[in-house]
Amino acid sequence: LVLAQPPAATASTGGFAAQTGLRYITLAVSNLEEIVDAVSAAGFPVPVPPRPLRPGVRVAQIEDGQGTAVELMQIDA
Repeated sequence: LVLAQPPAATASTGGFAAQTGLRYITLAVSNLEEIVDAVSAAGFPVPVPPRPLRPGVRVAQIEDGQGTAVELMQIDA
């Protein structure tokens, strides 16, 4: 995405075109609890611990070393 005018370097709630850079990624996993435990033990933030999203789907949100939000999603078949 290349914008005609670069956005200000402040936090935004204006959607995908409001700022640049990687801000959020979702990964499908099969071992949600194990990953979250390992991330927490390594000292990284876990702003959203594992929780149900809807029947058969659990999610959590962790942060990488630069504060990027990483959503983990486990779909139980």
